[in-house]
This record gives sequence, C-alpha cells and structure tokens, in this order.
Amino acid sequence: MSQRKGVGIALRSHWIAAIVGMLVLVICGVVASSLLSAPRPSGYLYTSSSTAIFVQMTLSGSNLEGTLTGAYLSSSDPGHVHAASISFTGTLNGSSVTLSLGSALLGTVSLSGTLSGSTLVLAVPGRNGSLADFTFEAATTGAYDLAVTALGSSAAKRYHEEQVAAAQAARAEQRQKANHAVEQAASTLRGDLSTLSSDADFSSEINSVASALATTKAALVQTQQEAQKVEALAQQHPNGDSGTVCGDATANVGGDATANVGGDATANVGGDATADVEPEIQTVQSDISTVNSGLESLQQAEAQDPGYYDPGAPTAAEVEQAISSAQQAIQTAVATTNSDISMVNGYVAAAYQAADQAIAAGNCGPGMGPPSLVSSISANAG
Repeated sequence: MSQRKGVGIALRSHWIAAIVGMLVLVICGVVASSLLSAPRPSGYLYTSSSTAIFVQMTLSGSNLEGTLTGAYLSSSDPGHVHAASISFTGTLNGSSVTLSLGSALLGTVSLSGTLSGSTLVLAVPGRNGSLADFTFEAATTGAYDLAVTALGSSAAKRYHEEQVAAAQAARAEQRQKANHAVEQAASTLRGDLSTLSSDADFSSEINSVASALATTKAALVQTQQEAQKVEALAQQHPNGDSGTVCGDATANVGGDATANVGGDATANVGGDATADVEPEIQTVQSDISTVNSGLESLQQAEAQDPGYYDPGAPTAAEVEQAISSAQQAIQTAVATTNSDISMVNGYVAAAYQAADQAIAAGNCGPGMGPPSLVSSISANAG
C-alpha cells in the first residue's frame, strides 16, 4: 500500500506523470481482457482517494491497443477534478504485458507488468527511479463514473475545507493585526506619558532662575554698600564735592545699579525665565496634546478589537491624572518664576533708589530715572 500511495502522489503532482500512470493502467486492462475466457468487463479500474483511472482496449492476436481515461485531484488545486486521456499500444505474451505510451510531451514510455485473472499489476517507475506495483481490477464504465463522482464530492469537500481554513486564517490575521495595533498604540502612549512626566519636571529651570536671583541680590547689596560710602563722604563735605563724591555716586553706585543689578535681572533672571522656563512650558503643553492624541488612537484601536485586552495599556484615568499633574507643574513653575521676577524687580528698584540717594547726597544732578523691569511670564507662553 505504501508503494501505491507513493505512486499516486507522483501521478497527482505532475500532469505528465498522471498521463503516464493512466496509460500504464490502460495497458494492464487490455492484457487482462485478452486473457479472460469469461465475458470481458468494460475495462479495468484503479482508484485511490485522489485518482480514478479507467482502461478500455481491444486485443488482436498478441497486440493491444486502447485508451486510458483518468480523473485526479491535484495537490495544487484540490478543489477541482482534473481529467486526462491518452491512447496506447502493447503486446501480451502469456501473463506478461508490455505497454507503449506516447505523446508529444512524454515521448515514448514503456511499461511492463503481469495479468492474472481479473487483476492487472503494472510496474510503474517513481520519481526516484524505483518501481512500484500498480494494481487494476476489472470493472464497468458505471464503476468508473461512480469513482469520478466520488472524486467530485471529495473535491467539493476539500474546496469547502480550504475556504473555511482561508477564512479562519484571514480572521486570525485580522485579529493579529488588530491586537498589534492595540499593543502599538499602548506602547506609544506609555512612551508619551513618560516623556510628559520627564518634561513636566521644572526643577532645573526654576533652580536656574533662583540662582540668577541670588546673584542679583548680591549685586544689590554691593550697590547699597557703595551708596552708603558716597553718602558718608558727602556728609564730610557738606559745602561741595570733594572731587570723588559725584564720581562715586554716578560711576560706582549708578553703574552698579544699572550694569550689575539691572543687568543681572534682565539677562539672567529674565533671560532664564524666557529662555528656559517658557520654552519648557511650551514643550509640556505639546506633550499634553500628544498624550491626548495617543489616548484617542488607543481607544480607536481597542474599539476595533473589543475582544482583546492589553494589560499594559494606560487607562483613561491614568492619562487624565498625568495631564492634571503636568498642568499643575506648569502653574507652579509660572507662579515660582513670577515670584522670583517680582523679587528681582524689587532688587532693581532698590538699587536705583540707592543710586538716586547717593547722587542727591552729593548734589550731583538728576537721579537715575525709572529702571527697566523684567516682565512676568504666562502659562500661555508662546
């Protein structure tokens, strides 16, 4: 049986092989017909789960001729029954049969076998060159028709099974893609939330402003000390400038108020507020928009795959909490920075006031005038 199955696979796998197999069967049928003394059957039939081959022939002396008709299922197209037919010639000597099959595709193929009673056995070469016995039994045309009908039923069943399998595979692929979409959206959202959390940490920017504020305060102290020296010197010379009072008042006190206190306030405190804090606020606000979009994408992916749950997917509540924390961080950063700006503006005003007092103490002309103050920032920066 294993040899027959191997031959059957070879016949189904290639059209030419199918024709050769069917021709072999035809020849065997002819030989059996010539030897039987009882009324001859219509022909000789070979059947398997995927093949039906029917041989019809005539005998003239020891010479055979006939037609092999076959139907088979192809592994490449199991949903349909394929048919083939070919003529053959041959000889019968005792129980030995020799068949010659010829076609434009095959050339001439010679097969040999034996005939015993109503059974014909033909040696058919397989793909590896070894021979396998192929057995045919006497049968009627109706038997062949029934075998072909059975192949049709098998083909229909296989076709249905293929369609079901294809549909299942398509659904599985669709589910896999939908699951991947959920996982991808969840992964992206987790990354966006991590970025938001990192960016919403304003400690570095706030510390930078606070450090600049401390530097400005130190400049204010120095300015006030210079003003006290000028005022003390002016008291020593109530009737006029000793030659250094006005110079010290305008160059030292006024210069420190303008360049050190005012300069530090504008360049450092104000600069850090606008160059560091405000851009970071814009970054966090952009992050919030990205997170909202990411949550929407995740929810859309989940809606397309309601039967799938990604345990690592952020929930709407977690997203809402992260956004709320980020917004609170923005408000805190704005409030803290504006408090420092208010303080540094106070330092500038105090430095200008000290310079004005020093100038007035020495009767050195008009005062400093109004200082240039640092503008506060807003949560709607940019």
